[in-house]
Amino acid sequence: MMNELDSLKIELEAVNKERDQLLDALQWCSASADFQAGGFARSGWLKLCAPLIEKRPYYPEEEPEEVAI
Repeated sequence: MMNELDSLKIELEAVNKERDQLLDALQWCSASADFQAGGFARSGWLKLCAPLIEKRPYYPEEEPEEVAI
């Protein structure tokens, strides 16, 4: 039973890591002109991508020391 629980914890950690990587990718893509106001893909961005980023969990212990502007 404990092995199954450990296995589930490891799998959950992997899923959370992948989710965070995908959210990072979305944030990186958000700089594209296509997703900005007036951009070709703006409506899709607002409908599909932006809500996912807004739901991103906040991990203050992982916040970078320097923030690029």
